[in-house]
Amino acid sequence: MQFRTNEQFTWLRTPGLGEGSNPPVTVTSGGTVNLSNTFAISPGYLDGRVVLQGPAEDGVTNSIFRGVERSIQADPSLDGIPHAVAAIGNEYSMIGAFGENRLATGATLTAVNGECLPSLQGDFNPLTSAFEGSYEAVVGGLNSERSIWQPKGLYLALVDVNSTNEDVYYDELVSVTDLRTNDVEVAPGLHYTNDVGYCFSEVQIRFRSTSASFYAPGLNNSSGTFIGTDFQGHAANYTVLVEDTSGTPVSVQDATNSGLLRMALPQGTYTLYPYVMVINPDGSQSRTGLSPITLPVGCQQRIFITSGLQVQLTNPACTADPGSVPISGQVIGSNQIASITVSVNGGPTNVLCNNCGLNPTFNTAVSVSTIPCSNSTITVGATDILGNTASTTTPVLYSPQPPSIVACPSNITVACAGLGGTAVSYSAQGVGGCPGPVTVVFTPPSGTLFPAGTNTVTCYALDGCGRQSSPCTFTVTVTNTNPPAILCPPNLVVNCAGTNGTPVVFHVVASSGCDTNVTVVTVPASGSLFPVGTNIVTAVATDHSGNPNQCSFLLIVQPSASIELTVTVNWCGNGLQESDNANGPWVDIPSPSNPYTVPVSQAKQFYRAK
Repeated sequence: MQFRTNEQFTWLRTPGLGEGSNPPVTVTSGGTVNLSNTFAISPGYLDGRVVLQGPAEDGVTNSIFRGVERSIQADPSLDGIPHAVAAIGNEYSMIGAFGENRLATGATLTAVNGECLPSLQGDFNPLTSAFEGSYEAVVGGLNSERSIWQPKGLYLALVDVNSTNEDVYYDELVSVTDLRTNDVEVAPGLHYTNDVGYCFSEVQIRFRSTSASFYAPGLNNSSGTFIGTDFQGHAANYTVLVEDTSGTPVSVQDATNSGLLRMALPQGTYTLYPYVMVINPDGSQSRTGLSPITLPVGCQQRIFITSGLQVQLTNPACTADPGSVPISGQVIGSNQIASITVSVNGGPTNVLCNNCGLNPTFNTAVSVSTIPCSNSTITVGATDILGNTASTTTPVLYSPQPPSIVACPSNITVACAGLGGTAVSYSAQGVGGCPGPVTVVFTPPSGTLFPAGTNTVTCYALDGCGRQSSPCTFTVTVTNTNPPAILCPPNLVVNCAGTNGTPVVFHVVASSGCDTNVTVVTVPASGSLFPVGTNIVTAVATDHSGNPNQCSFLLIVQPSASIELTVTVNWCGNGLQESDNANGPWVDIPSPSNPYTVPVSQAKQFYRAK
């Protein structure tokens, strides 16, 4: 279904029956089934900010993010409803939220097969070189129940609708899938924040041919991955699919021997499969695949590739020493590299090497602007022996001060919530030495289940350059004022087993709703020797918080007497034998005493000396 208008236009598929663990609906021939309110959904909301960071505009070409296609742009009638709606949903830039096949609290059905695709709201901000906006996904469970959803996808349509100029034009559809497990249990009527942010670089691939004209360069089945810390200091794990992209020349009428493919790619490592539409000698056209390109893409870079020649550049995102910023990398190409150069902020070009060889590496340090919190651009260029050129430009921020935490959280004391632990949330504000995202990292993380007692939490601020603040610590104390439960056995009565006392073993059971390590001490201890008479046994249980509880019981040892008959044999000889039959067999008694005495219950019928 589709609903809402303008920038909030949304496509929704409800969770399904007969999917995942949800039972199917069986309808007999001619029969009917009353689904009642099964498909009544009381919506909750997944929403948040969207930041798509790109490289700064260079004064030559506009940012690709000026061309983010949104649903509102396809509404010539101005009725708020896009004129082109894909059969599978919203076909413009959007966020994807998907229902999970797991039961939410109190639910009888899951949100499996549910999907919500809300449009992106927002626009390009030239001051930050980013698309800045928001989204709101309307989701919910069957029977108006709570449900579990995951905000997993970003679908980005980028197109230059104003120009087909070879050095400006772009047309791209790229999707990003978040591989983290970030379940959100959604309750009707409530909002849940999930911000979305990715850092992109602009990639331009220049195609040249010496044998044929071509048009419509593009990519086929190209993808990338990223695992690490993103530009906002958050842990990230995602895949990227370049679903469609096309460059210039756009049409067969404009076919020539030079073309350009311009696109935006999120930070990651890619394998690109370029192709062009070739004009054959007989005038026919054929799609021709070119050599794959393995390409590492950083954050806010501008990467220019020509005929497979590329510069791979590694550098810190920021520096505290503007006089020495380390950079390194490699030039990749199929030809010998004639030279590698570096420049800063468009200034003088310094030669790193001449006659550099095949696929050479480089490693050097450069100086950047000494103005605090200013960005400098570093450009490394390469030229091969055929005159092909490539370059990568990347920003470096001079940030003289590391981040810091504004105020360490105060010590926290909470009441125990249960044996499984007590969930405790906390937060702190971090500030960077320069404007930019700062994340506060807690160990253990906010929301951890804490046991009873005093627990230490450590935190630090992390800026977009990966620098950490000095750590701070605070405590989380989970109090437990309820004593443990203790259960003594009923009063015990035993018979006396000896003049030195009677050993008795007993068991006392203790438990706590907040502690798995309750100690029990009994006086006297189990297994002690108890004298004849009435003995009082006291048991004390103590939990981790020092809360005691006790119980007692009586252990009564009754006096007892017993008569035991014996057989005594007086004998004379070299040994004594016994048997139950006068005719034997006879068995020697080892080391018999004289006289030899044995209980009646163990005596044999006959004895003889030998």
